[in-house]
Amino acid sequence: PMGSPLSPALCHAVVSDFEHRVFHAALFSTPRPTGECLFITRYVDNRLTICDVFHERSSVMQHFLSADVYLPPLELEYEDGYKFLGFTFHLFPLQATSCLPQEPWQFLHPQSATSVRLIASSLYSRSMLVARCAWPLQTAKTDAETLIQMYTHLGVSSKHIRRAQQQVLRILTARHSQ
Repeated sequence: PMGSPLSPALCHAVVSDFEHRVFHAALFSTPRPTGECLFITRYVDNRLTICDVFHERSSVMQHFLSADVYLPPLELEYEDGYKFLGFTFHLFPLQATSCLPQEPWQFLHPQSATSVRLIASSLYSRSMLVARCAWPLQTAKTDAETLIQMYTHLGVSSKHIRRAQQQVLRILTARHSQ
C-alpha cells in the first residue's frame, strides 16, 4: 500500500527476492577475468550498479539494467551522471563526494518554526553520513567540514556545531585506523 510505513519493507522483500533469484545467481556465478569489477547495491527503490565492460556486455546485465526489468507497469527512472543517495561518484580520480546542499531552503533554519532538536538532528545525521561514506578519507574530511561550516553560517548553536565536529572527528579517526 502506497504511503504505508510498511511499504518500503514489503518492496525490499519482494524486489530482493526477485533480484536474487533472477540476476544475482547468474551474474555472480559467471566466471570472469581476474580483476574485473561487479558491485550492485540497492536502498529501497534506488539501485547502484558499478561494473566493467565484461559484465556490461552480458545479456543478463543488459536485462538487469533495462528500464523495464521488473516488467510493466513498474518502470525504472535513470539519473544522469553518477549520483546515488546524496553522493556523486567520480571515476577519475576515484572518489565519492557528498552532494552538499546548495540553496538555503535545503536546510532547516534556526529561525523557522522547526525545533532546535530537529535542526541538530539534521546536522548530526548529515555530517556523520558524509564522514562515513565520502571517499577517500580526505574528501570525507573536506566535505564534512564544509557541511558543518554551512550550518555555522545558518546560525546553528555552537554547542551543536562542536558536538557534530566531535562526532565527525571520531568517525574519521576510526576510518583512518582501519
